[in-house]
Amino acid sequence: MDRYLPNYLIYLIRIFFLNIIVFFMFRVIFFTVHYSLNAPHQFTEILYAFLNRGIMFDQKISAIMIAVPFLFLSLLYLVNLRSKFLEKFFHVYLCLLIFINIFILVLDIPYFSFYSSRLTRVIFNWMATPDLVIDFVFSTPFTILAFVLMLVLLFFSVKLLNKIFYASYTHDSKIKYSLIKRGVFSFVFLVLLALGIRGEYKFDSHPFVIKDAYFSKNVFVNQLSINPIFSFFDSFRYKIPDFFKDKQVAIEIVKEEMGFKDTPFKNPLARKVNFSGRAEKYNVILIFLESLSRDKMGVLTPELNKLTQESLYFSNFYATGQHTFAGLYSTYTGQPIICGKNPMYDTNSSSLKYSSMISVLTQNDYATSFFCTGKAKFDNMHTFFTNNDMDEIYEEKDFPRTKFKNNNGVYDHVLFDFALTKIDNFVKNDQPFFTSLLTISTHKWNPLIDMQEIGFIPKAKKAEDIIYEYADWALGRFMKEVKTKPWFNNTLFIILGDHGQVFSEIKTYYPIPLSYHRVPLLFYAPKIFDKPKIDAKLASQVDIFPTLMSILKIPYVDRTFGVNLFKGKREYVYISADGLEGVLNEEYFFITKPKEQRFLYKYNNNDPRNYLDDQPEISKEMERKLLANLETAQYLISNRLIGDEEDFLS
Repeated sequence: MDRYLPNYLIYLIRIFFLNIIVFFMFRVIFFTVHYSLNAPHQFTEILYAFLNRGIMFDQKISAIMIAVPFLFLSLLYLVNLRSKFLEKFFHVYLCLLIFINIFILVLDIPYFSFYSSRLTRVIFNWMATPDLVIDFVFSTPFTILAFVLMLVLLFFSVKLLNKIFYASYTHDSKIKYSLIKRGVFSFVFLVLLALGIRGEYKFDSHPFVIKDAYFSKNVFVNQLSINPIFSFFDSFRYKIPDFFKDKQVAIEIVKEEMGFKDTPFKNPLARKVNFSGRAEKYNVILIFLESLSRDKMGVLTPELNKLTQESLYFSNFYATGQHTFAGLYSTYTGQPIICGKNPMYDTNSSSLKYSSMISVLTQNDYATSFFCTGKAKFDNMHTFFTNNDMDEIYEEKDFPRTKFKNNNGVYDHVLFDFALTKIDNFVKNDQPFFTSLLTISTHKWNPLIDMQEIGFIPKAKKAEDIIYEYADWALGRFMKEVKTKPWFNNTLFIILGDHGQVFSEIKTYYPIPLSYHRVPLLFYAPKIFDKPKIDAKLASQVDIFPTLMSILKIPYVDRTFGVNLFKGKREYVYISADGLEGVLNEEYFFITKPKEQRFLYKYNNNDPRNYLDDQPEISKEMERKLLANLETAQYLISNRLIGDEEDFLS
């Protein structure tokens, strides 16, 4: 057959099928590595994901890759010319694309382990701190193996691609065609290429897109279908839809949901909040527990369990996003996460000075401080907090030398010990303090060393369980120590998960794993609150700021999307994943990639059925509220209406 084809087509066809083979090979690797996250499935669905949906995505990407070389070289072929320069140029071009493909395919494996999502633009949150990425790559056997795999594949790819090039172009076609036949020949292959790029061969249907991967109730099977190169570049298209042409309509929906109408401020959500009685100058310690899903609480967390029995504990509390930056940002500012973007890095939002719990407490003479175990430049924390009135920021370099550290920074007990010494110094200044602690030990793949010398002896056997057992032990050790401090009785502790994660024992049916967002929230202050309470109302990280102000009784202008959990009740909770947005009420969980994908689940019993067609009115209302919140949040940022400057008054 080769002798009937021009050289460039032989070359491009071989490249096309090489891509298909590579994609298939990585889909097998992906399936093997992540099989433990798979819910019960049917074998026929796995085959369909591989041989139908997967192949459709793979051939679409492969066709797009060879499209430009095909068009240029076909033009030369039509006029019976050949350019060795262009042939070599497009060989280099395709080699670079294949190298990028391999890089993305390898990155996708650890990325999915973290986020239960195929690769998206969120990976650039990692790339912003390349030194930390390098530390991460060489921190675990799994990531080292992925890195080595990438190098090996790149090495053999160079050899194979060069072999394909020379084997294709050293062969001469035995048959010379007329201009008309060359034109017909080129047109036929152009049509085939266009069909490949379109992906879907039925012309009464839309071109093949991400939503076509969602054919099963099993989310893992759907994710298996997706080509990560497609998901990565497709994620750059994702933005807030212009659903409400008049943004005032969206704003009014949010205001109605929050229970107020008029405001004297330019910020349409701003409302002056006053409290009866004098302000309480309680100290505040805010503890973010890394990756602590509520679904992980139980046998492994006896100390945290005990605290929930002694606290105001919100058992139906949700993180706004799947990343640490989301938990920090929403907790401090009361603002939602928009389209999975990092607002602490994003150009439009990171430079703004927010009306936040930090700024309000600073204005009320609190000493404010933040402690993290690693480098504060991660997620742009140092710049963001400095710009928003945080007095002191402590990071890895500020801690005393210790062997209890790894590539993610010092271990939790070191963080707690160091913070206690600094807090004792704050108290000496006779000034109330607001201190935030961000733990790290429960971060995915965070290795632990033998800690018997400090009194930690694990009972669990699995490494994943041991790190949670350790984190709980370190928290309990810290709380035991603070109870001996003279400032304990006047201190409020707020303990929450920054976000959760997906665990092998948790089989999620949903495109947004709820275990990533369902986290604990505790207000612990036995000398301040009359009695403990477990509250099952819906709650969000955006609610912490206004709830804290109600405890402290500090008058302020509330510009948040939150409610005071001690007085108000929210009907909906809004969450953001990478490329998907979600909203929950007490019964339903609505998920959407606006204008593309929509799902509606009864999540309380992990029901896998999509009720979208059965409950169109509920779906429509939840989507309307979700988009109103997203567009209003973006409106406030775009118009710089989230600060507390006096000239914001009308």
